Amino acid sequence: MKGKEDAHRSGIAARQADTMTKKKKITLLLAAAVVALALAVLAGMIATRFLNLDTHREDLLHALRTALDREVLYREGSLSFRLQPTFTFTGVVIREKDGASDFITADRVTFKLAVLPLLKKNVVLRRLEMENPRIHLIRDRSGIFNIGDLFEEKKDRIALKARRIIIRNGRLSFTDRQILPEGLTTTLENLDLRIDHPERGRKAAFRISATVDDESKSGKLALAGTLDISGSTEPILSSRIDTSIRAERLNVGWYWPYYSRYVPFRKITGQLDMDTRYKGNFHEFTSGGTLTLRDLNFDYPPIFHAPLKPGTVEARYEMKFDRRDLAVEKLDVHVDGVNVRGSCLLKDLHTDDILIDARAVTTPISWESYSHYIPYGVIPKDVADFIEQKIKGGQFRLDEGRLYGRISQIAHMEKGDNANVLYIRGSAEEGLLKYGPDIPDFSGISGTLELKGPDFILSGMKGQFGDAPFSLEGKLADYCLASPTRYPFTMTMTPTAKAVDWLFRDELEDEIFYDGKSTLHLSGNGYTDNYNLNAVWDLSSAAYGYSDLIHKPAGRTSRLSFKSNLNVREIKLSDLHYELAPLALDGSLKYRHGGKGRIDLEFRTNAIRMEDVAPVLPRLRGFKPRGQIQASARAEGAPGNPAEWRWSGDAILAEASFEPSDLVKPLTHVNGNIRFRGDRIETSRLNVQLGSSPLSLKGMMTHLKKPVYALTFSSPDLDVADIGLRHPKQSVRLKNISARATYTGSDLHISSMMFHLNDSIVNVKGLIADLDSPKIEMTLASPYLDTSDLLILAQLDSTRKTKTLPSRIRLKADLSVDSGKIGKVPFRKLQSALALEENILYLDGFEFLALGGKISGKSRIDLANGGSPRYQSGFKLDKLSLEQCFQLFDIQEGLITGSLSAQGDLTAKGEKAEELKKTLLGNVRVQMEKGTLKKFSALSKIFSILNVSQLLKLQLPDMAVGGMPYDRITATLSFKDGILSSKDCLVKSDAMNLVAVGNLDIVRMELFETTVGVQPLQTVDKVVSLIPVVGWILTDKNRNVISVYFELKGPVGDVEATVIPVKSMSRGIFDIFKNIFQLPAKLFTDTGEVILGR
Repeated sequence: MKGKEDAHRSGIAARQADTMTKKKKITLLLAAAVVALALAVLAGMIATRFLNLDTHREDLLHALRTALDREVLYREGSLSFRLQPTFTFTGVVIREKDGASDFITADRVTFKLAVLPLLKKNVVLRRLEMENPRIHLIRDRSGIFNIGDLFEEKKDRIALKARRIIIRNGRLSFTDRQILPEGLTTTLENLDLRIDHPERGRKAAFRISATVDDESKSGKLALAGTLDISGSTEPILSSRIDTSIRAERLNVGWYWPYYSRYVPFRKITGQLDMDTRYKGNFHEFTSGGTLTLRDLNFDYPPIFHAPLKPGTVEARYEMKFDRRDLAVEKLDVHVDGVNVRGSCLLKDLHTDDILIDARAVTTPISWESYSHYIPYGVIPKDVADFIEQKIKGGQFRLDEGRLYGRISQIAHMEKGDNANVLYIRGSAEEGLLKYGPDIPDFSGISGTLELKGPDFILSGMKGQFGDAPFSLEGKLADYCLASPTRYPFTMTMTPTAKAVDWLFRDELEDEIFYDGKSTLHLSGNGYTDNYNLNAVWDLSSAAYGYSDLIHKPAGRTSRLSFKSNLNVREIKLSDLHYELAPLALDGSLKYRHGGKGRIDLEFRTNAIRMEDVAPVLPRLRGFKPRGQIQASARAEGAPGNPAEWRWSGDAILAEASFEPSDLVKPLTHVNGNIRFRGDRIETSRLNVQLGSSPLSLKGMMTHLKKPVYALTFSSPDLDVADIGLRHPKQSVRLKNISARATYTGSDLHISSMMFHLNDSIVNVKGLIADLDSPKIEMTLASPYLDTSDLLILAQLDSTRKTKTLPSRIRLKADLSVDSGKIGKVPFRKLQSALALEENILYLDGFEFLALGGKISGKSRIDLANGGSPRYQSGFKLDKLSLEQCFQLFDIQEGLITGSLSAQGDLTAKGEKAEELKKTLLGNVRVQMEKGTLKKFSALSKIFSILNVSQLLKLQLPDMAVGGMPYDRITATLSFKDGILSSKDCLVKSDAMNLVAVGNLDIVRMELFETTVGVQPLQTVDKVVSLIPVVGWILTDKNRNVISVYFELKGPVGDVEATVIPVKSMSRGIFDIFKNIFQLPAKLFTDTGEVILGR
């Protein structure tokens, strides 16, 4: 029951509520009808009152002036009334408050007036529409707008409000004198605007489109959104706006005055397109969208070294601003094909030390196109200079970049931990570094670049130095701190021939060669004024060489390593190790700066077998060395010219041997020291074996680049074959030889040399130029010289094995001999100029004492190959002893005495006396004086035939005992084919004169075709008839004997003498006697009378 009662009660309540609701609705409808009726009545009353506006012009203008606080004028006005009053005015002018200029002018202004607010003294325009208005907005120097008072509420004036404002084809100019004292005017042409409820404290919706004119440039602008206008008690700039902004071709430079004082860079120019959303006010806002800049010119000299002028910059962004911070939360920028993405927060803008938190990444950037985008001004100077001056190409990408710090930290990154404000990690591809025109490029560089704290780090770097590939890990440590920058690195390079040529480009480029591959490891750490550099260079796979000192083939183990320190005073290389198996060299090097520079080098080698290392040392290889050597040395001199360095050191030889050249026999059993002093290398006294000859020697070499060898040696017995000389027919050995000589190139300078050859003792000094084809200039002095020994020396020739003919010695010498012999003839004080050319020996201007007199002249001896010597001599004999002269021809001694003088020219060929006699050719003029003819069998025979010792007043000489004295003997002797002939041999003596005309075979020593005439010089005491040869003797009218004639023939030792009649002689022979004896002319006219004595 209770439940039913409750339900019944609920139903009654519901019906009562429904009835009450219906009553309320009826009441509201009635009230609305009453209000509408009242409004209609009121509107009719107003319309009737104001239908004729001109009748109320003054009242209306007064009301508008009061509402706007400005003078208002119009040309005509009209009112229409339908649902609401509509006013239309033409030629409307609203003056500025000062009445001097126009604030607004319009061709037509139409507004619809709200009626009810008038009851409250409020003018509310439901719709305000202006056609072709010209609106002038002004902000004065104090920042007050000329419309500011219109937004202020005043109790003593009628409030004017517009619920909707529409502008068609308007023009709005804004002159800002706060930004520029002279005013900056921006004009919106073709302005179309609609704004709803532009009232203080209300949100007004708006839509604006216009053309923006400035500096004769035209852009487009469109805005649509809402403006939440601040209340009357708040500044108008605190109004909030939420709008979209679209713009095309806005002149960015025109608005430079608005932000120039807030930025450090120069005026930006270009055209801006916008498609953004802006929400907020001047104090705080958010914004996002797209900005596109074209023809941008951004000039910021402290940061960028050249203006940035990209073709197009497109940025998508999202940003937020409040009074303290500006946050660009998203930034996506495209600059001529490069994309930069990131964000940026500027915090604490109200302070002088803004906090910057910026992040960025990029797509690959071409250095050639974008190097001017590098912000050098925010990079430490050393790094910035390196980037700007050395990097010339490549593709770079910023993988991570962050700047987090305050302005004070960024400006002083060298202090404290300020360097941590910047972090950059990027990558490089195909990078190009150029250090100068004389340095190969670093090209093809790839790897990671990282700025982290105080370090600039290079990771995984690869590339090429010239054409040499390399890899590198390194960094610039503490680059931005006040302390010096450190440069630790490790590098591996495969040097090429071009890289090595460059390394030694200054003085050694033409001397160094390199081919193949090697591996160079470099590591370093330190400062620019004190740097430690270490190197390990494995050269085993490469072939290299320096001049003719070293030629290493590929595949032979070779390494170079060192530790070095480079400072402002010097470069030190310690732990210097060079290996060219089996050679190992350890040492140190110091290079002192200043002046022309100076190098100090010290090294030492292991003990090595020379034959093992000689194949890679060409200059040593030529000597075919063997045996053990160990060296230590020190050198100093100018860099780049090792041949001029001053050396000191020692090399120890043990059982060494050398072959100085293919001319000489090997030098063996060499034990001793080689010392380096200055530019000299010299040996201790060494007792060695040269071929079969024992030697004691001491050597020296100067001038490494063009060596000069000096040698002092001695030997008790030297075979000339051991020094590269040979005789065509015999072995030649020099005894007790000692010499001092120098060898330069192929020239041998002999300072002094003395030796014994057979009985000859020779002292020589001079020059032997070009040992391959010797040209000798020297002086030869001798206390004793056998000319046959000289001929032996002259016939020496080189033993060089060659396909060409043996070289001939060319000789020029000055000869000075105290004594000696020529063949069997001894001589003294020989002086001569000697020359040997084309195997011909010349004695020019020789002079010596021999055979009791003086001999002078010139000779030529042709030492033809394979033949006998040929002699040619022009000579002069002065007072030679005849007894000694006959020794030349192996003639019996004692035939004739006296002195011999002669002058002539003779030639002969042969090695033996017989050959010389047979080939003797020439003429000699002979004169003998003051001697005796004896042991001449021919004279003995003649005197026996005469037998006139009792008839004549003279005593005929006894040829067997004392001989016949003579005063003078003269003759012209001719030699040919072994025959000596004369036609004028005259013997003058106190007893008689003898004339001989005939021939002597000097080979067989036989006379033939010889006629001798005898002319006694005494009176005949008895009649001619008593003389046994009556009829055979010529006499004169005084019965003096004129002459008698004999024919001689046969061997010189046993001559056959026969008296011959005068008439039996040929006319030519008799003419000779006639001229010599001065026979009377009658003999020629009446021969018989003279002969018969009648």
